Amino acid sequence: MASQEGSDEDVMVVTTPAVLSSKKRSAVWAYFTPIPTKTDWATCDLCKLSHVKIHTPDSSTSNLWSHLQSHHPSEYAVSESKKLRKPQAKAAENTSKGKSNNNSQSQAQPKINTAFENNTPFPYESLQWKTITDKLTTMVAKLMLPFSIVDDPTFKDFVNSLNVRYTVPSRKYLSKTAIPKKYNEMKMKVIRELKDCGSISLTSDAWSSNTMDPYLSLTAHFISPTWKLRTYCLRTIYMPESHTGENLAAMIRTILREYDITLDRVVSITTDSGRNMVKACDELSSIVRVPCFGHILHNSVNNATKHPDMAQTLKSIRSIVTTFSHSGK
Repeated sequence: MASQEGSDEDVMVVTTPAVLSSKKRSAVWAYFTPIPTKTDWATCDLCKLSHVKIHTPDSSTSNLWSHLQSHHPSEYAVSESKKLRKPQAKAAENTSKGKSNNNSQSQAQPKINTAFENNTPFPYESLQWKTITDKLTTMVAKLMLPFSIVDDPTFKDFVNSLNVRYTVPSRKYLSKTAIPKKYNEMKMKVIRELKDCGSISLTSDAWSSNTMDPYLSLTAHFISPTWKLRTYCLRTIYMPESHTGENLAAMIRTILREYDITLDRVVSITTDSGRNMVKACDELSSIVRVPCFGHILHNSVNNATKHPDMAQTLKSIRSIVTTFSHSGK
């Protein structure tokens, strides 16, 4: 350490930029503080003497280390160990960054096998394909969509956008396999629910489609063990044979047997007042027939309009309506 004549201060030269940048880099600056009012000067924090000032030539901290080694050996040892650990920490950091970059690259660039797997169609026997097909079948059944929807290119493109690995089943598979399978599953579910309930009420109607094809529908109504009203259409069956009371009663018995419903559990059946339906209920002697209120109301209105007095009233009403209709134009 060089002494300056005429002064009781120990002095070392240091430039301010070097001091500030070195303090950030070197562990030795944990024990020294630059003097803001005097450029290139620093004070030792350990000496606790204001006259001890250190001055470093050529922007070097070597004199700082020398002072620390001479006057504060224990702190010098600690700082020296930190100085040795820094290159090791830097190397470890670089190694970690290298591994991280490698991991990022490996995640960003999937393996060829994975890329092929992500585009390989699900096998028809796989759980994934069966699950999606089951959902598709349910949608077609509940929304009463045509089987041809699975052949529509727009629909296929939509499904492909959801899962590129799923192959839409053919129209034949949907109509001959998927829908019958779903029907049987739902039928067994309804049979189980019917076994758990007590009494059952029925509604039935013989009707014709727009193309005049004859059908018979039979619906069951009951209260579940959890006190919820359940309604299931047991069958809507094509019935080309004559809709006589005997034939209708025989068909109703057949449907009830399919669902393990005995006549003693049926408390009532609601039908219209057609002679054939009344006759069918007579054939099912143990079941009480309840006339359909809607059908009774419909017949009542029709019969009322045929009465002479009502006919004149309707004529007057039509005249009034016509007058107001023309006056509003």
